[in-house]
Amino acid sequence: MASSRMGRGVSGPRFPYAPRLAPLTSKQTNEVEVDNPERTVKPLPRSHRIALSLAALASLLLTTIASSAGAALPQPIKPEPESTSAVTVIRLPTAHPISAAAASSIVEHIPVDVIGLRHEQPNIEGEYFFDDRRSVPEFLEDFRSDFGTDPEITSLIAQTSSEEQASVYSGQERELEELVVNLTRELPAFEASPPTPNLTEVETALAREAEQRASIASVPTWFPHYYEMYALGVTSPSANLASYMIWNGGTNSPTQIPTDWGFEVDMVQYNDALFGTRPLCAPGVRDAFWAARDQGPSAVSSWAVYSLTGDLTNSPFIGAYLDWVDDSDPCGQQNLSVGIGYPRNLPANADGSVVLQTVIHTWRGTETSSPMSVNVQVVSNDCNDIGSEPNSNCMDLNVWRNFPLGSKGFVVSGSSNGYSFPGCYYTYWDERAQQMSCP
Repeated sequence: MASSRMGRGVSGPRFPYAPRLAPLTSKQTNEVEVDNPERTVKPLPRSHRIALSLAALASLLLTTIASSAGAALPQPIKPEPESTSAVTVIRLPTAHPISAAAASSIVEHIPVDVIGLRHEQPNIEGEYFFDDRRSVPEFLEDFRSDFGTDPEITSLIAQTSSEEQASVYSGQERELEELVVNLTRELPAFEASPPTPNLTEVETALAREAEQRASIASVPTWFPHYYEMYALGVTSPSANLASYMIWNGGTNSPTQIPTDWGFEVDMVQYNDALFGTRPLCAPGVRDAFWAARDQGPSAVSSWAVYSLTGDLTNSPFIGAYLDWVDDSDPCGQQNLSVGIGYPRNLPANADGSVVLQTVIHTWRGTETSSPMSVNVQVVSNDCNDIGSEPNSNCMDLNVWRNFPLGSKGFVVSGSSNGYSFPGCYYTYWDERAQQMSCP
């Protein structure tokens, strides 16, 4: 398998392209994690935010009463500038795939707030967000390090931050889309080289995994049979997180998930010194973890999903998205999550096996390490009910909906394990997560 190195100026991919498949150890059941009351759960649906806001106001009222009674209290928490619920994301398709440099050159001609670029090509989908902390050339350098190729830009990402702006856009939607198409039609079409490594490496990895799983029972479920997680960036100003998932095929496959359900890969950090519910948190809360994030749809620097077993562009739509909405999350919990709206459409090998990678690049926070948990959970795809592509605003609105296959969540590593980020870990579906050496 491909070797891996971390940091700029070092040859080789940042993350291993094929799972390293740590050797099986003595069985340590995962049942405690599955039933662990501390395990990460999906934030409450957007419809519950009003109730949570009222609860937060009630808490502030009690604080005022206690203060008047002479109690010693901390400084009152100031809410963050605005709730993410006011933000609307707009995707403006290009006439054909173009390079990141070409896409950046037309941003100033678009009369809305363009915050990033969407890339879609064989095997890889994701987004990059403009930020002074990581330029387009730096993004391209990291992309080449991760995937061995360049991104094909297929749309510009814009946002409106108020109902008034959204109303203006809705009246000019066609004109804006035509403007982007006309501008990009004049730019040369860009076709990137295939990502590396070639799929023979993945097939070799799957063969190794097949040998090691002989003593493990078949998994008639939707969640991955094998999982690896990486949180890298000890000495760099960036925090880089990746996950690898393998489904064996047959009864263990994402095709087990019903059509109108998606899933999300949640990497969660904790800080017990923080209290309250977002967005009513202390200033600087998003930096108070090992991996920081911003507010809104450009919460991270970039994210991507990488199918190691097939061509995403020649498969039915998978609907990959960044789950950035965090209103109603605890202030002491920071999620970094990527979702797939239509996991049944993930491409597979001839034997039905599926290998999927997720990558998130963000910034280092103020903590040298953060307690963590990781889980994969199914979420109701409510975006298709309103004719929208899967996105963070409309996935999992119907949180009370019954999932026909039983449990909605698979705990990869529960917070009770005592593990932290940065670090690297692996697990089989029926084992407790184990530490492994990082690349």
